[in-house]
Amino acid sequence: MNTSRERSPSVMNRDITWDEVGAWCERIVLRVKSETPDIKLVAGIARGGLIPAAIIAYRLGIPTIPISLMNDPFYVIDMDPKDVLIVDDVCDTGQTFKELNAYLRGIEFPTAVLLAKPWISEPRDHFFQPRFIAEWTTEWAAFPWEK
Repeated sequence: MNTSRERSPSVMNRDITWDEVGAWCERIVLRVKSETPDIKLVAGIARGGLIPAAIIAYRLGIPTIPISLMNDPFYVIDMDPKDVLIVDDVCDTGQTFKELNAYLRGIEFPTAVLLAKPWISEPRDHFFQPRFIAEWTTEWAAFPWEK
């Protein structure tokens, strides 16, 4: 897994604002309330998903926890998958979610991201598309907490 967040010089960089983050989290919250009202816990994928997960959990009025592929996230397995929303900041290929799914022994949890790349919607085995996507972009995102 490439966690370096390096980008190609030919890709446009987009500085994300806190207002955008708040609006995107609210989009996700509205869909979660409508489509998966049984969510009882939000799990943020460290590091980029922690802040959006905390915002979403706060707005839903439920707890949040961090999960990491560097540590063993198996404690989430003890929960009913319909009760947990897993959040990350961006989905480029979905590799992080695919690796997490392998850790979780294939148990499928609802997933959400602030930003997703349009190519993940193509029907290919190596892409993963989260259930809740706030915004689609081809740009390289620089989130406010990364500055």
